[in-house]
Amino acid sequence: MSDLTRFNYDRLDNGGITKYLAWATYVEADLIAHGLWDVVEVTTPSVNDPMAIWDDLRNVHCPKGFTASLSMCRVLNTMQKSPDQDMESWISSVRSRSNELRAAGGNVTEDDVLI
Repeated sequence: MSDLTRFNYDRLDNGGITKYLAWATYVEADLIAHGLWDVVEVTTPSVNDPMAIWDDLRNVHCPKGFTASLSMCRVLNTMQKSPDQDMESWISSVRSRSNELRAAGGNVTEDDVLI
């Protein structure tokens, strides 16, 4: 098992869905890389259950519901590439917004992302 004292992550204080998704992706990848993700995937729910804590973090930091999905859908559909933005950055921005919409329970089709 890895030395847990070397893990140091930014706090999630009111960062919204963008910060949560980036944080969760980074932490999950780091835990997998160190062979620790199985610790999070516990099947018995309890206060000390890492998976329950993980789900609670998602529920707190990821907005859900019709209003959140509608707002995110509008942001995705009105995005415009700035003249000085390279294509890789533009594609990353679109993918990020579509992932946020999916995480909020919105329906994102391939056509939505292509347009």
